[in-house]
Amino acid sequence: MMMNSSLALTESGHRSRGGIELGRDASVEQASRGVILPGLTRRQEIGLIILLALAVRLVDFTAPYTSVHWIKQLQIAPIAKNFHQHGYNIWWPETDYSADQPNYIEIEFQLVTWLTALLYNVFGVHDWVGRLVAILFSLGAIVLMHKLLRLHLGERPATFGLLFFAFAPSHWYFGRVLMSEPAMIFFSVALVYYFSLWLKAEKLGHYLAALVSGILCFLVKLPALLLVIPLLWLAYRKYGVALFKQPALSAVSISPWASVSVGGCGFHRGIFCAPGITH
Repeated sequence: MMMNSSLALTESGHRSRGGIELGRDASVEQASRGVILPGLTRRQEIGLIILLALAVRLVDFTAPYTSVHWIKQLQIAPIAKNFHQHGYNIWWPETDYSADQPNYIEIEFQLVTWLTALLYNVFGVHDWVGRLVAILFSLGAIVLMHKLLRLHLGERPATFGLLFFAFAPSHWYFGRVLMSEPAMIFFSVALVYYFSLWLKAEKLGHYLAALVSGILCFLVKLPALLLVIPLLWLAYRKYGVALFKQPALSAVSISPWASVSVGGCGFHRGIFCAPGITH
């Protein structure tokens, strides 16, 4: 009688543990399914969205810079060519306004055209090389945006946010043009993402990534200074009014002004000290 009871208890225990394990496996499987496409895993779903985002950005990939915002693109396309032909000093952006003298120009930090010029050495001088640089920045921003949304909101909102961000008409268009906007968007998202990671874990690597992203972001496009507002809010959410006493935050807060100073000094040395060549 006692043996039968022991066997019953043992079998019951096995069934209970088996039920817990099966339930746990089912939960893990459910959690790994795609949010929009349950037939895929979440990794496959995210990969598909990024692949489709790449596909729409490759439409008319080899077309010349004659789309809606052609003026800006045709203004800075010669800068990439002149970097390639006359040297890679990023502080001396030169356009083709006239043929009788150098045409150095006061303009935002020309990281996109400078990278384009470097790739000319590999692929040759083609318009699609500039589009390639823009697309790479755009795809990088898409990946980091998903990570940022997942960090703050969770997997489901992050997936829908990724979908809208990847295929928003403005982001799709400006994610394939020879302008500074793709780089600005990439470094903006990177700044907020790595700053959020640093606030969470306070790792030096995250801090340095946020600092470098901030400097490059503000250098590439000065209106990105508006990012100071969400950064202050994130810091306030963790530290409250004591955020102004955090020395590390003080270093991050000066990155906009450091960008302006670096850019100003570079342009001053590269342009304003060479009278008669600025138009």
